[in-house]
Amino acid sequence: MKRSVKLIKILSLLPLCFVIFSASLRAQENFNVIVSMAKGDLNKDLLADSVVVTQDTTADTSPYRLEIYFAKKGGGFQRNIQTDKAINEQFPNGKDGYRDGYGFSKVTIKAGVIDVFCQLLRGHFRHKFRYQNGNFELIGYSSRTSNPLGMSAVDFNLSTGVYLQAEEYDDSDKKNSKRSKIIKISPLPKLKDFVPYSNDLY
Repeated sequence: MKRSVKLIKILSLLPLCFVIFSASLRAQENFNVIVSMAKGDLNKDLLADSVVVTQDTTADTSPYRLEIYFAKKGGGFQRNIQTDKAINEQFPNGKDGYRDGYGFSKVTIKAGVIDVFCQLLRGHFRHKFRYQNGNFELIGYSSRTSNPLGMSAVDFNLSTGVYLQAEEYDDSDKKNSKRSKIIKISPLPKLKDFVPYSNDLY
């Protein structure tokens, strides 16, 4: 009888221990600064889901965390994805290290597609993800960069495989160029494992 009472007491304390442990982990991570938020129906259930990007400003590299929450029909939200890899750290070499001109700008939702937009020193790039096949998959990548000679651009539709490259020159003696090719990627990259610019294509 005494053992049963002790067991009940121990079990009753488990939820409290879990809450304390979870709070301790959150305190260590310090992703407590919200830098961008977006709302929109991502899984076609006519409910407004949410994407939140937070930053750990206390860490030397100031990393970002991207989280996606699905709205529940009865109210509230359920987290679907949490990743600290989908957005490059603000200071990859530390706050006192070399700056590469990269900077996260914002996350938006349009027509059920998540758009992660980032600035460069002279240009920008963006990655687009859509919920399909039970995962958020990369369906589009584009970039625009400028230099003293002109501008270069890339548009890659991963769904169709169409990869477009364009170069425009300020010098009229140089000829602008546009190239197109088909690059099929299967399966498509999943947001939960995605790292930007981990290859030459996106």
